Amino acid sequence: QKNLLGGKGANLAEMCLLKMPVPAGFTVSTACCTDYFAAGAVRLLAALGIVTHLSFGAESALPVLEELAYLIHRPEMQTQLREQLSTGLSYPAALQKAIEAINPTLVPALRQPNNILGLSYLNALRTYAPLIKALPIARTQGAYHDTAVNGPLASASAIRAALVQKGLAKELQAVMPAGSWQGICNCHATQQLLLNHHKLAQLLFYRLRLAKVAGQLPVLGEGLENRLGKALTTADSWASLLEALKSKRYPRARLARQLTHYLLDTPIELLHRIDR
Repeated sequence: QKNLLGGKGANLAEMCLLKMPVPAGFTVSTACCTDYFAAGAVRLLAALGIVTHLSFGAESALPVLEELAYLIHRPEMQTQLREQLSTGLSYPAALQKAIEAINPTLVPALRQPNNILGLSYLNALRTYAPLIKALPIARTQGAYHDTAVNGPLASASAIRAALVQKGLAKELQAVMPAGSWQGICNCHATQQLLLNHHKLAQLLFYRLRLAKVAGQLPVLGEGLENRLGKALTTADSWASLLEALKSKRYPRARLARQLTHYLLDTPIELLHRIDR
């Protein structure tokens, strides 16, 4: 769950489910991480004794962030939060539900990714450095989840999407650091492919459909062979294939692991050793 663990944590969890080599450890939730990060930064700045302002990126103006920070610490808010957490919700989901019950107009601001860290900064300033003033800088272009390059500032998601769809388009050179642009150009010049899930999915479909014609579909699990054969006639993407195959017995993560091993020709003996 990216909203709970963050993108890197969620990707590491997916790698573990696929049984890829990942160092043993654990992932701290996004809420704990941002609070810990903000508290450490603010306490360090306060200890210097010369810092008067703390600037950080945000999606909303300071008054909205301050209202959210104040609301979170009100007694009725804490009561609502405990009630929501007792139902089994993650902290971010419980916090959103609690705010919806008290002041739903603030929920859109809470959903913005950089605002979460901004709130942690404000709470840390209130606790450890009340004399340091917050100075949030609002994003003016290139929204966090934008998937298209629309100006001189672009999100990482938009840059990745453009690379997949358009290749080395001139518009990308203007929004990327010179070193990154040169590195991608070097990969292109030496014919090193920039892989993405779509390209791998097409290779998987090619292998599966050849196997279907030859009557040699892989045995992914009991009762799945017929469903896989039917799914190959309608599915046109990795996501749609998993959606057609998934069940309570065979969740998406398990299917993704099996299909990945099939695509990579992972030896059965190796899989057995990994399981042990």
